[in-house]
Amino acid sequence: MAKAPIESRLCAFIIDANILSFLTEAIKKIVEVPLLHTEYSVFGGVTLLGAILAVLYFGLMEGSLKGATIGKQVMKIRVTTLDGQRLSYRAAFLRGIGRLVPLGWLLVFAQDNRALHDYIGGSHVVDVVSEGQE
Repeated sequence: MAKAPIESRLCAFIIDANILSFLTEAIKKIVEVPLLHTEYSVFGGVTLLGAILAVLYFGLMEGSLKGATIGKQVMKIRVTTLDGQRLSYRAAFLRGIGRLVPLGWLLVFAQDNRALHDYIGGSHVVDVVSEGQE
């Protein structure tokens, strides 16, 4: 099982971040709840709504049978357990919560290419093409 290149993970994240940004702004326009517009610097300026949507999006998508968000599907990578199995929803949601830790992604540059949220979820990101599951 080949680990996904950092470049693929970054591109997937950019796609997913744009999707989440669009969803967050659309919901903020539709639902006028002041609490949802509150910004917290601990999340790097992400609204509370954005943080909730991110955890839900990553948790549901990465815990699904595909094991991948839309960005990961486009980049042909997916999240698995360390032994190559599908991630449980529990692990996927823990992984999603771990994404809220500022700069936790910097660990991806370590030897095993796992970010903080990968460690929290007991997961890693693999290249689907090398698995022959394209």
